[in-house]
Amino acid sequence: MSEGSSILPQLIATFGATLGAFALGTVVSWPSSALLQMRSEGEIVLSTEQEGLVSAMAMLGAVFVQIVAAFAFPIIGKKWSLIGLVFPFIGGWVVLLLASNYAMLLVGRFLTGFSGGAFVLAAPAYTADIAEPKYRGALGSTMQLMVNFGILFNNVNCNTNWRVSTGLCIIFPALMAVWMFFMPRSPIFLISKGKTDEARKSLQFLRGKNANIERELEQIQEDVNQSKNIGNIG
Repeated sequence: MSEGSSILPQLIATFGATLGAFALGTVVSWPSSALLQMRSEGEIVLSTEQEGLVSAMAMLGAVFVQIVAAFAFPIIGKKWSLIGLVFPFIGGWVVLLLASNYAMLLVGRFLTGFSGGAFVLAAPAYTADIAEPKYRGALGSTMQLMVNFGILFNNVNCNTNWRVSTGLCIIFPALMAVWMFFMPRSPIFLISKGKTDEARKSLQFLRGKNANIERELEQIQEDVNQSKNIGNIG
């Protein structure tokens, strides 16, 4: 492993990626207050069965995540997959924000469920790629922590008008996209694409400017060569 490395750059990159997990938490908890307000205000009239399907539609969206991830991760990597997912995520929240009928609620929930579910794969996968083994477990656990904070966010704002709280939920995937734009790509992904110089710069950022990364870089190259045989680089 790299000598003289620092956890701080790894923590910064992990926090950016797991903002997507926070956003997923808001997806999970959104129906609990939003549907209750719709029912009490009569703004969008739904039957009990329709309310259940609106809640469950996010899970249906998440079903398609693995298909997309299987293609996106090896082609564009996890960093740009995370950023790309922001567009359907924000689109879903906008549809919910402007919803005036049952169909719009279903579409919005499907899109946010799909994008949020994809973050469950992409965020910990990115974290595992960029973290040193001695920090990997601790940094990997931040995803579940951020999901819980996302759930807490909506529960704390349960008395806020549901359209206002829906609008606030747009902030977090947007913030993640901006944050991740300035973070490095996975050194493992870059090595797998033959971009050794870029991988060296990425690893140097993640380990700190004073770290000696050459030994770790060589180890990554060896691991990638072995992994290519089973096609699991992304």
